[in-house]
Amino acid sequence: MYHTIHHIRYSVKNVEKFSSFLINQLKFKKYATPKASKCPLQSKTTVLRHADVIFIIDELKEGAEPCCGNFFCHRNNNHPVNTACDVCLQTSQVDFILQRGKSVSSENIHRETDHIGDKDGIVSYAVIKSPVGNLQHTLIDLTKYGGAFLPGFEVDQAWKAEENPQVMTAVDHIAFALKLEHTDEVVQWYNHCLGFSRMIINIEEDFDDGFVVKEGTRGLRLKAVLGPQHLEEQKLKNKVPQVPKFVLCEALQLDKKSLMEDFFSMHQGEGVQHIAFSTNNIVDAISHYKASGLQCVLPPDAYYTENFSRNEIEDLNLTVETLKANNILLERNQGEAESGSDWCELNFGVSGLEEQKQHLKNTNWFIMQAFTNPVFEEKTLFFELIQRFQTISGFGAGNIGASWRAAQKDWCDK
Repeated sequence: MYHTIHHIRYSVKNVEKFSSFLINQLKFKKYATPKASKCPLQSKTTVLRHADVIFIIDELKEGAEPCCGNFFCHRNNNHPVNTACDVCLQTSQVDFILQRGKSVSSENIHRETDHIGDKDGIVSYAVIKSPVGNLQHTLIDLTKYGGAFLPGFEVDQAWKAEENPQVMTAVDHIAFALKLEHTDEVVQWYNHCLGFSRMIINIEEDFDDGFVVKEGTRGLRLKAVLGPQHLEEQKLKNKVPQVPKFVLCEALQLDKKSLMEDFFSMHQGEGVQHIAFSTNNIVDAISHYKASGLQCVLPPDAYYTENFSRNEIEDLNLTVETLKANNILLERNQGEAESGSDWCELNFGVSGLEEQKQHLKNTNWFIMQAFTNPVFEEKTLFFELIQRFQTISGFGAGNIGASWRAAQKDWCDK
């Protein structure tokens, strides 16, 4: 079994406003439009793309779905606020996953397996309900489909991948905001239904409790899961497999004065908290985006002096000034390995947590990250840019801790 993220679907109040933000500030391009039909909502759906990142954006509308004969044309998530509502997984195991979901509960199945096609072939699909708030996973099998995107859509004639700047490359990971003590249930669900496995976040992570960030009595617990992957792809040197990775975040205790509770209030429940995009050069990417007006979260003033020496940063051919100017956070590890040539020999999807931790500890690697401000009026979803060197694991947990402490303090002060 093998999954990739095919696209992410949004339900928003103002399609034009959100699309304009993505086009003007993150350099997405119009990729496809629904084909002409009698569907009254087709003109409200937009498909945007940047490199391998594809977003389908629907106008928020309550009611039954689908609204016409084409299931992919427009979806009604029936959620009252702006939201990322569907992470579509491409897989060849639609029926198997559906049966696994039914073995947990019949309520997991939002739509049974069906088929839709056009002149380019047939797509098998189904929809399974995630245990995370309003999130769904549309499952699609494209093994019998040769079209550029999906049935019912026309790819824009002006779209040419090589002519569009690829500041980002793909979806690196997606983070979910979870209610208190819900993480383990979600981990088990993704393992049982979709074949995901636990993935180490940080070398200081406790196998049972996850990676814990604390500030006084408040805190945050993080765990991660990784989708099943092709073993042979993992062995390709210096190639980072685009395997789905989900990070699960929950508060350590019920606290109305917490960022997590603020998310639940604004989003009206659990959901997608942030989406991270991989990039090959984060300095150039953030410089490019900030020139277009993108606003990024400013790290705490003391972050660069408390976490690193100037020599550590200069060893990476960077300067403190460059990182600060671009709001970039850095996490690195100087392991015992003489080189990083063997970094991809460990398959995180099948290795035990102790083996993962030792590999992460012994390997030379670094991660650089930057976080945007929230992109919706509800102050819920935000985006992240991440550059990895010799690791598919690690999510900058130390950086998240520093950012969370500063943001939590600022929120409480207000």
